[in-house]
Formats: sequence, structure tokens, C-alpha cells
Amino acid sequence: MAVVYTEAELNKKLDKEIDVLIQNLTHIVEASTLQQPALADASELEPKDRYKIAQEKQLMQGAAANIVNSCESLLTLTSDLKQALLLNDFKLLNATAQARWLTIKDREAKSNDTLAELRQQLEGMTASLEDALYQRPENEACPTS
Repeated sequence: MAVVYTEAELNKKLDKEIDVLIQNLTHIVEASTLQQPALADASELEPKDRYKIAQEKQLMQGAAANIVNSCESLLTLTSDLKQALLLNDFKLLNATAQARWLTIKDREAKSNDTLAELRQQLEGMTASLEDALYQRPENEACPTS
């Protein structure tokens, strides 16, 4: 069963997932350096010790897992939006149906006009054949049956 979201809820969910992505990517980039500010002078950098590197590695793995979850959530959101658009876009569906109906009516009118012309031509040919068959003069009227 599909859950129906309002536009505000979808925007809120989208913003939340994008914020999670940005925060985790920022954390990964910040933790990827092998040097940290020195305790004595913040303008100088000193190498990180193994313990700090191991801690940051664990945090980076957690951040990567959060990124994967956010991406899966965004893909689900995209799928829901596509499904909602396909199923609930009545304006587009009505416009398409109206355009098809107008096309069919136009073709019907053209076909009727063509059939009327063919009928007139057939009536003229039939009259000419009857005149030739009964050898009537052109200005004499046909007898009615």
C-alpha cells in the first residue's frame, strides 16, 4: 500500500536527507586528514596518533553507512514521486485525452468530407453510365423507379 505524502512532507523529507548527506560528507572530508591542530599552537599542525586515526576511521564508516541509508531513502522518495506523478497527474491525463479526442474528431471530419466527395463522384459517374446505357440525351431527366 502506497503512502500518500503532501508536498510539504515531501519537501521536509528531502531537506532532511540532503542535510544528512552534507553533514556526513563534511565529516568524512574533515576526518580524512592525517594532521590535526597542535594543542600548544592552533596555527601549527601535528600528525595524528594511531588511536585518533582509529576513532576517526570508525566514525567515517558510520558516516558512510548513513550516506548509503540517505541515498536509499532519496531513491525511494524519487520512486514515490514518479509513481504519484504517473497515477495522479489528472491535468496531464485530461489534456492528453482531449488532444487525442480532437485528433480523432478532425480525422472523422476529413473522412466524412472525403466520403461525401466520393459519393458525389459516384453519383455523377452512375448518371453518366445510365445515360450511356439508355442512350438518353444529356438534358433529358432520368425516370424514377
